[in-house]
Amino acid sequence: MDPFSAQSIMSTSRRQVIVDDIDSSIHYGSSWVLRQDTRSTIGSRGAPFRGTLHSASSNTTSNTTFTGTSIAVFGSLDVRQVNGIQDPQWECIVDNISLRSTDAVIGLEENNYQLCSQQTLNDGPHDLVVRVTTQRDPKAFFAFAYLQYTPSPDADLSAKSIRIENDDPAIIYDGFGSLGFANLTQLNGATMKLDFIGQSLTWYGFIVKEILALQVPQYSIDGKAEQTMKLNGLLQTADSSLGNQVFFSTPDLGPGRHSLLVTHRGNDQQTALCLDFLVIVNSTFTETAGTVGNSSGTATDPGGSGGSKLGDSVIADGPGGKGKNYYVGAIVGGAIGAVAAIALLILAFIRHRRRKDRTSNSFPSQTSTQYHTPTTQITPFFPTSVNSDPPASGKSDAGYAKSHMADSSNYHIPLSSGSAVPSQSIYVGSSGASTSHAARSQREDAHSFITKKAGWI
Repeated sequence: MDPFSAQSIMSTSRRQVIVDDIDSSIHYGSSWVLRQDTRSTIGSRGAPFRGTLHSASSNTTSNTTFTGTSIAVFGSLDVRQVNGIQDPQWECIVDNISLRSTDAVIGLEENNYQLCSQQTLNDGPHDLVVRVTTQRDPKAFFAFAYLQYTPSPDADLSAKSIRIENDDPAIIYDGFGSLGFANLTQLNGATMKLDFIGQSLTWYGFIVKEILALQVPQYSIDGKAEQTMKLNGLLQTADSSLGNQVFFSTPDLGPGRHSLLVTHRGNDQQTALCLDFLVIVNSTFTETAGTVGNSSGTATDPGGSGGSKLGDSVIADGPGGKGKNYYVGAIVGGAIGAVAAIALLILAFIRHRRRKDRTSNSFPSQTSTQYHTPTTQITPFFPTSVNSDPPASGKSDAGYAKSHMADSSNYHIPLSSGSAVPSQSIYVGSSGASTSHAARSQREDAHSFITKKAGWI
């Protein structure tokens, strides 16, 4: 059966599975080399996922299988030109059908570069092959980093790494502003809460170069003593702001239900606390109802089931769950201006990246078939899409923002929930009614502020 047929299912889930390059399900041909803790400082899209890459020094392939409804492949690149030929070249093949490869930019050295993607696949098992062709230019570089796919709703995700977006309905914010593609705050005392099932969690966000001062937010797991994370600002001489930055990773918590509370302790002169996405390592466990915060081991329940499903990465209350809760009670006055300013900085970074990519010498797409879903540009840690519907990962377009955010004159900072959330068996912490929203006039002030600055973004 054609995996790209008209009957294929576009998953409504925004939670995706990340498979690292060292996963045993990936099989490598000859000439692949495992690299650890290298190339961590290149580019503006962060270090390689979990510090590992598999690089290819000559023509070779890798293959794996996955079960789901979309796929994206990411790697590290330094593309060169040899006698008019791009070096290296790559091809992603799903069920014997070639996907469209992302356009390559000569001389752009980057990590977390989307190599190819397909947003619509029939729900079921699929074979993926990545084929690499090199001209062996000593300066050229290609490495596979990880793949990301939307799992089937009933897939067993035990021990899988699950990506949770910043606007996942299980996350509860108080004092954060929403930029759509990220949530952030500079308000002292602002909090983010999440109840989840798993054994570890990693927080990823942006660091904006124009805000220099050290910031020390704190996080607590299961109500225990707060842990401090240090967020150093970037120098104004830095080339750009940075994405895919690890703000903190928890230690191994043991499988079970856990509660995360993050509190901002800084001010508007310090690095903003920003959430782009979380990665939760899922776990298999059985439990007694009401067991939460079992950091020491597995709870027991004679009637419990073993496998973890997609919705099991977070904990829900009952039918009264609130869904997406963007608590913005204390973001007023100067706080709105601060969030607007940060939005401008991030959007300026995106626009600068796009201009740089457009003016660079780039090769056209390497492969093309009637089954391709075109991508527009590279993205970090999530697939792109040109469809009107949101992609499975929930984030579209390149850089770090949705396509409609590129036009700053039409952009405003949403301070409350504004997009539909797919229905799925997920949990939302029961924290009661939302605190008061910022006044309309303050939102309009923020919108006006961005509009006036649109000329230089």
